[in-house]
Amino acid sequence: MLKKRNMKSYHYLIALMSVIIFNSCQGVKYRNLNELTVKNGKYYYDGRLYTGETSVIKDDSSHLEIFEGIIIAKKTYKNGMQNGNEDVYDRKSGKLVSSKNYINGKIEGDAFEYVKGVLHSKVTYINGKREGIKYFYKEDGVTIWFKSHFKNDELITNYDEIIKDSIYTNIIDLISQKPLLICDPCSNEPNSRGKSIELEIVNGIQAITAEGSNNSGSQGGPSLITIFVDTASRKIKISSNNTTGSIYTGYQQWQDTYPIDVKNIFGFEKENYYGIGFSRNEKSEKGTEDYTVNIKYVPKEEVVQFLVFGGDSWQQFASFYFKDIPKTKSIMDNLHRLGHELD
Repeated sequence: MLKKRNMKSYHYLIALMSVIIFNSCQGVKYRNLNELTVKNGKYYYDGRLYTGETSVIKDDSSHLEIFEGIIIAKKTYKNGMQNGNEDVYDRKSGKLVSSKNYINGKIEGDAFEYVKGVLHSKVTYINGKREGIKYFYKEDGVTIWFKSHFKNDELITNYDEIIKDSIYTNIIDLISQKPLLICDPCSNEPNSRGKSIELEIVNGIQAITAEGSNNSGSQGGPSLITIFVDTASRKIKISSNNTTGSIYTGYQQWQDTYPIDVKNIFGFEKENYYGIGFSRNEKSEKGTEDYTVNIKYVPKEEVVQFLVFGGDSWQQFASFYFKDIPKTKSIMDNLHRLGHELD
């Protein structure tokens, strides 16, 4: 019986020694910061490079983790939970590895990762979970390399499709608004206010029309341009009915329909306007190839323009004015942002 009791005590002693040795090897120590000295940028305790921590986690405090004299982590605790910014550093180089913010023990807001001190990725946390776009950067730390998308901390593999669907939804919202119909008196000039014409939804097709213009080489003339959106199939088309020519060359009537292909999308901005573009579209219904469609917003004039370009030789466009200006701007802001997500 005594032998068994001694053996049991022996095992407890071995276990205790193992914990002590393990902790000693890991350098798990707790010292107040004022007990340490700094020399050549490194922390020392009792004349030796310090490895350990500078506070007890359960207390409200700024907390440092140090390895062989170099800070490898900075943390802040409040009410026993991690709160505030956390920076983690490489053990060898001392360069920043990650930076994130905590609220009551959970990551909140933008979190950054670094490679050799250069920004490598950025993602947003909401209540401790990744949400939205994670950006990965090239070696310069500025140029976006690629993106991934998270929802409720899960990677969304069909991110591009989600963005494209959002683009369709915003365009539907845009042309579903009431256009301005101010005609007092109506101007005969193309693209003037009051020239937008609202069409009813027919068989799930929402459409609006505006008087516009077209230019083809040295020729130009008025156009009647209609935007069609099939809300069921998520298809968008621009239809134009154009007049080109002059009294000297004669007039020609021509019309075509240009489906918008969302395979190639980009956002653009200039000094006085911004918007979203759809490039390298397939053939129009009349056979025009490689045309580009842009949706442009001019804040100063509070106008949305739909434009179709065919190489350098021709273009056609029409302007749409909507009653709800804040909503129109919000939609165009969304489209502009979504365009940049995929360019």
